Amino acid sequence: MLSKRITTIIIMIGLLLTLTSVQAFCTEVSPVTLDAALKDPAGWNAKEEEVVFKDSSLVHTVPENSYTVFGYMKETYLNEEIEFDACFRFEGVEPWQGIMIRSSSPTAMPWETKINSNYLVVVKEDQIELQRFSSKSSYLAVVPTPFQEGERVNIRFAAVNVDEGVQLTFKVNGETLINEIDTHETAIKEAGYVGFFNASTLKLLPSSRKKQKDAPSVALTQIQGEGFIGNTLTADYVYNDLGGGREGNSIYRWYKTLTPIDVFGFGRKMLYPENFKEDYLEQIQGANKKSYEITEDDSSYYLLFSVQPKSAETGMVGEEVFSNQIYVSQMENLLADGIYFVADCPYAMVYGERMMIQPGNKKFTPFDENKELYIPLRFTAETLGCEVDWDAKTNTTSIRLPEGKTKVVDNKTLPNHYDSVLISMGEAAELLEIPTSYQPMFGLGMMSDLGEGKDPIDYRVLFRTIRDAVEQ
Repeated sequence: MLSKRITTIIIMIGLLLTLTSVQAFCTEVSPVTLDAALKDPAGWNAKEEEVVFKDSSLVHTVPENSYTVFGYMKETYLNEEIEFDACFRFEGVEPWQGIMIRSSSPTAMPWETKINSNYLVVVKEDQIELQRFSSKSSYLAVVPTPFQEGERVNIRFAAVNVDEGVQLTFKVNGETLINEIDTHETAIKEAGYVGFFNASTLKLLPSSRKKQKDAPSVALTQIQGEGFIGNTLTADYVYNDLGGGREGNSIYRWYKTLTPIDVFGFGRKMLYPENFKEDYLEQIQGANKKSYEITEDDSSYYLLFSVQPKSAETGMVGEEVFSNQIYVSQMENLLADGIYFVADCPYAMVYGERMMIQPGNKKFTPFDENKELYIPLRFTAETLGCEVDWDAKTNTTSIRLPEGKTKVVDNKTLPNHYDSVLISMGEAAELLEIPTSYQPMFGLGMMSDLGEGKDPIDYRVLFRTIRDAVEQ
């Protein structure tokens, strides 16, 4: 199937990897309707037997179990918003239809990137996808489809060159569904044709939109800063008013959530969960600026920022747009409050200091056996302030705890690894009288109260971060 082929060639790329700081901009863009083009049959490359021009409209129908592309060949467009009405059908060999802009060749399929670079909006029954097809192809956004099959809808699709790359907006009946800035080096900045992919019957009609002011929008909403208590996070975004207006008093909010959801992925690579704000987010009261100082109450939460843009000229308020998320942890304090081992790693984190367990011997590592982590007896005891003596005659180890109590261990009952006696995390807890826990999912052993009663699913980011700090 074609959709499967598309999936295999598309590389999911995060658009914000190279983002530093972005500034607001305003670009005045006038809609260009296809009304005149729909009265010009000679300007289209559609096969004569597949297309009917009537009443200033175009109806394109492909043979059963087939699909094709066609476009208007007399004009190329740059920094313009293309407007028309359409009726879509979701049936045939490929149950979707598509709109291309900046197409270098609307006689070629959208994914034939060697001859046809383009931005493609894929219209499906349940969702609408924005994709880039160039030397590095990518999904850029996914949103729900807000209309029914066969319903006449007004479409406005724009690609505008801006300092950060190419801004792409897609509107249905005046509502902005997609507003993304393609910052990738392969963003398509050249003028191109308008083209269509059709696997069923596609009807294009003159624009029915009533002239009105559009609400402003934002893109590239991003939090910068590290998620430690006491740090200040700052938010940036690109303000956009295609009418050229200035930004007014936009509305800022900060939220937190315990659930590790990829907020920035929603709306880009996946649909928002139902009741997203109500079910996932807790608004932080009084946090209504572009900056936010992390507090103790935010520990173990994910923070995110949102903005509702407001126009200074019209007072119109746009859609609320969410940022990426920042995880808040007291990692530095946590690491300084315990001893951490990782299976098959020659290092341990001892009260915030990363140490080699056996200096000069990276082959020595703790190991997992039957979902139990075995750790070095002498190293562990001495880091806890115990005195350790070995009696060669009896092959026993005496451990004197800091409070004076002495315990004797029979070495013959314990595994020996590179001339070091090891004990399990459970045995260490009883012998050394210290809380321990082991998370087999992460190969992480902890000598602190951090892991007690914690569900590794809920705390996976925390445990993974500790493990990574040990392994480096």
